[in-house]
Amino acid sequence: MLNRELEKIKIENLEIEANGFRITGKIVFPGKGKEERYPVVVVCHGFPVTPEPVEKKGYLDLASKLAKKQVIALIFNFRGTVGSEGYFSIKNWAEDVRSVVDFIGEIPEAKKESVGLLSFSLGAYVSFYSAAADDRVKFLVSCSSPAKLDLHEEKLKSRLSEALSKGVIRVRNLKETVNQWVRDSKELCPLNWIGKISPRHVLIVHGGNDEIISVKDAYKLYAECRYPKELLILEEAGHKIRRNKLAMNLILRKMLNILKKL
Repeated sequence: MLNRELEKIKIENLEIEANGFRITGKIVFPGKGKEERYPVVVVCHGFPVTPEPVEKKGYLDLASKLAKKQVIALIFNFRGTVGSEGYFSIKNWAEDVRSVVDFIGEIPEAKKESVGLLSFSLGAYVSFYSAAADDRVKFLVSCSSPAKLDLHEEKLKSRLSEALSKGVIRVRNLKETVNQWVRDSKELCPLNWIGKISPRHVLIVHGGNDEIISVKDAYKLYAECRYPKELLILEEAGHKIRRNKLAMNLILRKMLNILKKL
């Protein structure tokens, strides 16, 4: 059975440069099919909690599901996390998304007019800006995104210090990273950018039992978004929507329907 499943997809290493730093991941292609070119989905991970690359956190399984549906999927490690070079910052992450979208232009099998983002938590936070600022991105699926980041500086310093001690992020200087987080989170706040994505489609997804980001944030984002837009509240889901099989199957079905309209 495993060999049959692998025949349906093709996995290649992803290695690109983002502002002089190497970021790595995987590209998962559909196996032999009818299409010569395929739509592309860039998967953006959230703030890491364990010192492992995305390939070992279940994202490869997600990318493989997309590839089996005739979609090219890219997963990558944001700058400053395990698997890539550079240093963590919100703005660096936004620049990384653009670098990955740039790279899609080099993939012969990619249908460049059908590129979208599937993003989670902090990765979703930066993706609103990425989609608004880059019309090559034709749709955005945001999962568990904050509408606004309002962490007190001491609380933020404590959280980043804990992440550093676990080896899940790298920074040059903790104090400057805290200051930069405050600046970047205001500049790239989704509420400033979500209204500028239209007429491209936005699907906002949130867990009704999200224990980290209130479901109220999803309603705030939806209120600021212009059509075409859709809000999906998964009442039984928590923050880690990606680990909820039923939720992800529903999200993937909705995303495939969006792709059919492009």
